[in-house]
Amino acid sequence: MLGSPDINTTPRGLLVGSLIAVAIAAAPASADSVSVATFERGLPAGWTATANGWTVGGTTGTQPNITPVEGAAFARCGAPNVTAGPLAENRTGILTSPSLVVTRPTLSWVACGWSGQGGNGINRFEILNDQQQVVATVAAPLSDLWTPQSVNLLGAGLSYGDTFTFRAIDGLSVNTYAWLAIDAITISGDCIEADLNCDGSVDALDLAILLGAWGPAASADPADLDDDGSVGAPDLAILLGAWSA
Repeated sequence: MLGSPDINTTPRGLLVGSLIAVAIAAAPASADSVSVATFERGLPAGWTATANGWTVGGTTGTQPNITPVEGAAFARCGAPNVTAGPLAENRTGILTSPSLVVTRPTLSWVACGWSGQGGNGINRFEILNDQQQVVATVAAPLSDLWTPQSVNLLGAGLSYGDTFTFRAIDGLSVNTYAWLAIDAITISGDCIEADLNCDGSVDALDLAILLGAWGPAASADPADLDDDGSVGAPDLAILLGAWSA
């Protein structure tokens, strides 16, 4: 019978113990949804905005009045029925994320705004692969109300561990039905099997989490990969079988 690995008495064991501490500290609190970006403190680190259109702020004070969907601020390029100043509808620009990793299958956000009254496709949201090729496009919601939108990243041809970029494009330089806003970007869904820290790959950090959980398992313990009530050799075999290249 395989007992608990000794992680305390040898240099190798001390290294594994250190990995366990790091891995547990980095493990997500929830496997369901992780925030990618909010705009409470301006543009998040690594995000860029081209041209002169995208700003971050709170309630627009316009007619209709656009208020934050959560918190006190959101990103917007223009605002409804504004013809001059930093919130003029004819301002344009591209808001781009830093490189992101597919750790879960679904990227979601909330948006409001227009791309012409009937929708002309100019204002939109895009997912780009690591070659900067557009793999998914979502049209502006054509609404003054915050609207949930999402892309299935796996359905767009990406795989767990792939990198991608998200961008919001306002290219419509007229002063009616031409503004766009976005907030609360998240990535959600189940992680790849055995990716215990949900970072898009199965590697030493996941192994450290599994070893740290060795023995009787609590209900729904993610390290209990075969759901038999304990973390042991069968779970280790599953993890090693899913090891990322």
